Amino acid sequence: MDFSKYGNVDFRRIQKAPDAALVFNDLAPITYVADADAYYVTDPKTICDLLRRPEIDLFDSQNGYKKLTEALDLDFDATVTYLNSVPLGLRGGPHQETKRSAIQKVSHNFDEAVKTFETHFRNLAETLLTSPGRTDIFNEIYIPALRAALSQVTGADRELVDHAPEVVLAFDPYVSLKRRLKSNELIKRLFQIPELDQSARDQNRARGLSTLGSDASRGGIGYAVAEVFTNNVGARLSAMPWDDLRVYPAIAFVDRVCVQSFQYGEFAFREGDRIRLWLSASRDDPEYQEILAFGFGKHSCPGRKLALRWLECIKETFRSIDMVAANVELVEKQNSYITVSPKQLWVEVKNG
Repeated sequence: MDFSKYGNVDFRRIQKAPDAALVFNDLAPITYVADADAYYVTDPKTICDLLRRPEIDLFDSQNGYKKLTEALDLDFDATVTYLNSVPLGLRGGPHQETKRSAIQKVSHNFDEAVKTFETHFRNLAETLLTSPGRTDIFNEIYIPALRAALSQVTGADRELVDHAPEVVLAFDPYVSLKRRLKSNELIKRLFQIPELDQSARDQNRARGLSTLGSDASRGGIGYAVAEVFTNNVGARLSAMPWDDLRVYPAIAFVDRVCVQSFQYGEFAFREGDRIRLWLSASRDDPEYQEILAFGFGKHSCPGRKLALRWLECIKETFRSIDMVAANVELVEKQNSYITVSPKQLWVEVKNG
């Protein structure tokens, strides 16, 4: 397929609704893209249908790093260890075991994680937003609250949470070799490498959970909050449409692989086919936006309920603040080809 007619739009980097709509509205629900040797799926309903198919499973990211190690004589053992510590990097029994561990950890620390986030977010918001001034809501309110809550769940320190976007580059199919090596060195420093015993394995799983939770929350909740502010400049915070606040899919796409040939409508998927599910296609579709943000079934997000409680706290806090958002400036940060999050969300408030 020829993407040249879309001008400067880099299809791999599509993240938010305006650019996504430009391309996705022109595509069939499923399109084979020879340059990527993958089927691109851009219809939210079709994405959900395919995610339910037993013939489709997680893409084996570890295998790619093992091939790099063999071909270039490079050491990616730390990255492979990291991928072994998170559900997204595993299939079958190991996936279920790691997922179960993540669910247990979230469940065990759920109440304290909710309380910690609420306390930090409300205290910071009430301190910084109840008198005239300019505040970076993302870095001065949201990230400190997220950092404290994730530490409550996983025991992660500030450095791990702050470096999460660089760690999860392990899943990015387009990142350069130089950045992969840099990410690998970071993982060596932040994780127990080599993983010598069960204690180290448990610690790595906890830290892996923290990186996924941090990266997803930065983009998913961060952009949701930013959208409300940027669309309501001049309004009182208490009067903004917080009921419309929904979590965005934090990543543009996820790759799956066909593990058993099957027919889907006119498409005959063969074993080994790569299927790229463009979650960002749901950005303008409230019916599917939250479903694809958290997933469902065996691949659902272990932190879904926790994130939704944090979202309710954010809504309640801003509803209680009667200042006017006089000016809003969103600065974006492109973490990789597939993930993006706010870098800064500056909001100037004044008395009404």
